[in-house]
Amino acid sequence: MNKLSDTLASLGFGAARSAYNLTLVPLLRPGAGPADYLTLDVALAEGLVEVTEISEGGSVPTLKLRNRGERKVLLVDGEELVGARQNRVLNLSVLVPPMAELEIPVSCVEQGRWSYRSRAFRSEGRALHARARSEKMAAVSESLRSYSQARSDQGALWEEIGRKSHAMRVQSNTAAMADIYESHQGSLADYRKAVATQPRQVGAAFLVGGRLVGLELFDAPSTLERLLPKLVDSYAMDALEERGTDAGYRKGLTDEQADELAVDTAQAFIHRVQLAKAEQYPGIGLGDTIRLQGPSLRAGALVEEGRVVHLSAYVGQAGGEYRRRLICGASSRAQCYVENRPENNLESSCDFSRVATSLRFFLWNGKRLVENLVGGKAVVWLGFMGSDPTNPVRGRQADRGEAISERAILALSTS
Repeated sequence: MNKLSDTLASLGFGAARSAYNLTLVPLLRPGAGPADYLTLDVALAEGLVEVTEISEGGSVPTLKLRNRGERKVLLVDGEELVGARQNRVLNLSVLVPPMAELEIPVSCVEQGRWSYRSRAFRSEGRALHARARSEKMAAVSESLRSYSQARSDQGALWEEIGRKSHAMRVQSNTAAMADIYESHQGSLADYRKAVATQPRQVGAAFLVGGRLVGLELFDAPSTLERLLPKLVDSYAMDALEERGTDAGYRKGLTDEQADELAVDTAQAFIHRVQLAKAEQYPGIGLGDTIRLQGPSLRAGALVEEGRVVHLSAYVGQAGGEYRRRLICGASSRAQCYVENRPENNLESSCDFSRVATSLRFFLWNGKRLVENLVGGKAVVWLGFMGSDPTNPVRGRQADRGEAISERAILALSTS
C-alpha cells in the first residue's frame, strides 16, 4: 500500500535511549498534527465509552462497546480490558465512530475466571507483552485471510501466558496476565522512567538485548505520548525475562556505538516493512485493516482516510524455530553478527539494501554463505572470534559464495 510505504519513508530517527537491556529508537515525523480522536483510556475515564460483555451470558471472543461521545475513539491492538466475566485484550486496532455501538474482537488473558466482577470493563493501563502480541498478530492475520474474522488462537495465547507466568515466577489463581504485571510493577517503572517522548515523535522501535523486537507508529505525537507507558511496559516485560542472559550485547562497544547500531537496525527493519506484501480488509469501525506479509515479519495497520492511524510490526520466527540476534550498521560501513541456533536448518535471509553494496546471508544447516549481490567495491572481511561477537579480528577477504564458519564476524566496507 503506497500510503503506508510513503508514511514510513517520511520518518526520521531520534537518538536511541536505553534502560538496562531495553533500547527505544524514536520515530519522528515533521508536521504531524493533533489527533482527532480520543484514546481508549481517556474515553473510559471521561465516561464517554462503555465496554461490556456482549450479553448476560457473555462470549469469550467478542465484547460490546458503546461510544456516547461526539469524537472518535482509538482502541489499540493488545490493550487490556479488565473486569466483567474475565479480562480481555484487543485483537486489532479499531477506530470507533462517534455515537456508535460496535462488537469488538478480543482474546481472553485470564483463563481461570468466568464470573462477573463488574458489569463493565475498565482500563488499568496495560497491554499484552510483546512476544504474545507478535504471536497473536500472526494468528489474527491468518484468521482474516482464511475466514475474514479477526480471531486469535486462544489456546496458544493461554499457553504463552502460562509460560510467561512460570518464567517470571508469578503465581495467579486465575491465570491472569494482570498478575504478572502487578508482580513486577517496580521493575517496569524503572524502565518507564528512562524513556520519554521527544518533539515530533510519533512512534518507536524497540530492541531487547540489541535484538529488534518490534515497532509502534501512530499518526499524532499526542497519541504516542498517552500510549507510550503501556507500550514500554509491553516490551519491558520481555526485557525483564531476558535480563541477565543478554548482558554482553554491548560488550566492546561504546554507548554511542551501541545506540547508532540500534538506529541502523531500526532503519533496516522499517525498510523490510516497506517491502512487505499488503492485504486489505474492512475495518471493524472506521477505516481499513492492513496486514503485512514478509520474511520473519508480523505486522498490521489501521488506515483511515489516507492516513496510517496505527501500525504495529514485529520480527517473527520462521517456522517457530529460527532465531537470530542481529547487530548491523547501514552507513558507509556495516557490521553484522548473526547468532544461529543448533537446530537451525531453515533457509532465510536479511537484506541490507540501504547500503551502497548489499549483502545477503543464507543459512543452511548452521553454515553461512555470503554473496555479494551488487558488486562494486564492497569487500567482505572474515574475522574469527571467541565468545565476544563485537570484537572481530580482521582476516582475509571472503570469496564470493564461500561457506563461512559458524563463529564468524562479517564486516562490509563500501569504501
